[in-house]
Amino acid sequence: MAAPLLVLCALIFCFLLQTHHCSGQSLWSPRAVVASVGDDVVLSCLFLPPRDVSGQTLEWSRPDLDPRFVFVWRSYEELTVLKNPAFEGRATLFTEELKHGNISLKLTSVGISDEGTYRCFVPGLGIDSTVRLHVGAPGSSALVSVEAVHVWSSAVELRCQSEGWYPPPELQWLDSEGRALSADEGPLSDPPQPGPGGLYDVNSKLTVKHNGSFTCRVTQNSTNTSTQDTVRLTDDAFRARVWILPVVIALAVAVVASVGLVIVLLFFVCKRRRQNSQKPEGEGDLQTEVDRLTKEHVLLLKIHKKRRQKEPVIIDSFDPWGRSFSLKNTSGQDQQMEDWTVKIEMDNDPPLIYEYKDKLKLRPWSGLKAAVM
Repeated sequence: MAAPLLVLCALIFCFLLQTHHCSGQSLWSPRAVVASVGDDVVLSCLFLPPRDVSGQTLEWSRPDLDPRFVFVWRSYEELTVLKNPAFEGRATLFTEELKHGNISLKLTSVGISDEGTYRCFVPGLGIDSTVRLHVGAPGSSALVSVEAVHVWSSAVELRCQSEGWYPPPELQWLDSEGRALSADEGPLSDPPQPGPGGLYDVNSKLTVKHNGSFTCRVTQNSTNTSTQDTVRLTDDAFRARVWILPVVIALAVAVVASVGLVIVLLFFVCKRRRQNSQKPEGEGDLQTEVDRLTKEHVLLLKIHKKRRQKEPVIIDSFDPWGRSFSLKNTSGQDQQMEDWTVKIEMDNDPPLIYEYKDKLKLRPWSGLKAAVM
């Protein structure tokens, strides 16, 4: 009884699982497929040996999606109600090849979001296979440029840039012997962040203090893509800009001198304005000039008053040629003037005395011009 029971159990087990070990059928798919962004790609799934599966239910799915179905074939046509919207119009089967056991999936206009593991499944036979799709975007060619020259330390800064990669690549600096160099900054210091469209840009800076060849290599291992650029620095690259030092010093001195001159000028202008703002209305540069002329041409110039005034009336200006002079009331009150005399002494000449009988009234801080009689 034991042997027939074991045979029966084995048959039931094979029937339930319907694996290729029992039926002799299997599905073949490659482990991985690599595609570039924007390309069309075929995920192969073939019956071995070939057989007609056009009447079978066929499923392509991605377990990480919701809904997970990429393409469903049932009753000789596509069942679109279960299809993930991201694959609408982009995922198809080779329907004419179904009779030969070819249920490969074609994806058009591949994008970064299409990367993942796809399952090819035949529910009626209980067999499946999986294929991993790697999506890559080869970036722009690596470009090395001289970013700066440090005069004081005789060092040259090199910058390497490359844009539009997926997944993020590795960037490495190499010397002329192929030895790796430590970059000052670059994508390895911090996790790179994707830009627009999920693509990655990489750039790195290297400071060198000697001549030689320096190579920047950008490599994407998943797609086996690489690009590099090499720059050669000679001794002239470090000496050619030595003349910059005296020029920089001269410019610095000129700038400092200019700033100092501006500060001095502003100081005197502000001082003059402050002095002028403290003078009573009507006094200023004119009074200074009058004082100078008086000292040069007039030894004595004063007003003799027959009546004492509470506040002085001064000679505000004087014509050096003796033709006229101006009076000014420097008090805060009206001043009455009558029977007043002006005595002028110039050099060694006899003094000139002018008497005025006019009655005058000078308002506060007002002036009066009088002719010499």
